[in-house]
Amino acid sequence: EMWEGWKMGKFADLQVEAMEEASGRFNKELQKLGREIKSWKTWEATKDKVDQFKKALPLIQDLRNEALRDRHWAQLMDQIGKTF
Repeated sequence: EMWEGWKMGKFADLQVEAMEEASGRFNKELQKLGREIKSWKTWEATKDKVDQFKKALPLIQDLRNEALRDRHWAQLMDQIGKTF
């Protein structure tokens, strides 16, 4: 539910600090599961997703910077070839 809210919600409404806390808690829970489950492909895939998400958080924080102007967004859209 939390993930869907972040994924489908408005970018301006993202609470990066809450996202960091949630990903940290989830990561801790994954680590607590024990050695046996760590060999499961599902555990590996979940761990990889959490790690990717944690790496993206600084970018999300930077993109939420109020100093970004329309020209910055235009440059970003031009660079990635997407409109948003």
